[in-house]
Amino acid sequence: MTLMIGSSHRRVRPRFFVFLACVVGLGVLVFMVAFGSSPTHKPIALLGKKTAASLIFHIHSNTLPFSLPQSLSDLQALTVDNSLIVVGITHQYGSGLSVSITPQGLVQGPSPVIFSGGNLIWAQNMAWWSGGMKGHTIQKSALNLESNRTYTNFLPTPLNRAAAALSPSGSDLFVLGGASQNTLSDRIYQMTEASGSFHSWGLLPVAVENPTAAVGGNFLIVAGGTLAGGEFNSDIWIYGLLSHHLLTTLHLPYGIQGSRLVYSHRHFWLLGGEKSSGQLLSSIWLVTQKGVIKTPLHLPVASAHFGVGVLSHRIWIVGGITHNGPTHTIRSLTLSVGKMPPHTKRS
Repeated sequence: MTLMIGSSHRRVRPRFFVFLACVVGLGVLVFMVAFGSSPTHKPIALLGKKTAASLIFHIHSNTLPFSLPQSLSDLQALTVDNSLIVVGITHQYGSGLSVSITPQGLVQGPSPVIFSGGNLIWAQNMAWWSGGMKGHTIQKSALNLESNRTYTNFLPTPLNRAAAALSPSGSDLFVLGGASQNTLSDRIYQMTEASGSFHSWGLLPVAVENPTAAVGGNFLIVAGGTLAGGEFNSDIWIYGLLSHHLLTTLHLPYGIQGSRLVYSHRHFWLLGGEKSSGQLLSSIWLVTQKGVIKTPLHLPVASAHFGVGVLSHRIWIVGGITHNGPTHTIRSLTLSVGKMPPHTKRS
């Protein structure tokens, strides 16, 4: 190989290629160090103790004078206007129970036959129980809880133990994760009130069953659940609603499932769950874009798989599993967080 300079020929010596390769390699290395990892996707662990110590948390809990007619499994809840709709399965196989809760009391609704592993969702101004397992077959149908009519092809795909999250305005519904056919799903589906049908919105970093999710403040947050290998998921994923992009991945010190995410007072709270099968938690975590903080607050009772919603600016916890077994108790929580004045910060 020759390199033309002016009118003469000059042979390029082999050591020139060695030198050139070193220069290029060094340049690539510098570029990778400077720009190789995007801060929006960089995994973030717990916020430091100093950050947590600079915050002050408050909790006020109250046990309601009324309760569920009986304890329920597969219990789910969602806030619609000024009421909390709760649906679950009674001890009799396939026998469902629905109730409507307001701060003034509880009204029992229809008792339809519903499939375990399904999702309570709100669409087209009606409540539906979608998906779940019938025998050994995962369903894509949904039961309208008002008319008791079944719609065969309601979901975009058969789903069992997926997560559902409704925006505070009620205009957007997300269904994500779960088991689909012979594998777990990594899909995020969205239904808007305007369209009335599901479409693909995004992907989870990994497929997961039985996660928890919440929407608020232009974010969709997904946490916990069970991975394909059977271990509990320790990741928390934060998505931008407008960009559809994964903004941040947070890490809990251990995997959880059966916990509940709720958006209240412009903050996301991760409540309870189980660290391992039967090891129930009473922990309360504050989830932010910058990290996740384990607060000094605790649920009144260690619980998992409960219903959760927001009524009258309070978080309502309905039923669930405790160390004493299933419960029909209903509790309300008021959680708040603020910055500690500089002169009172703990050292």
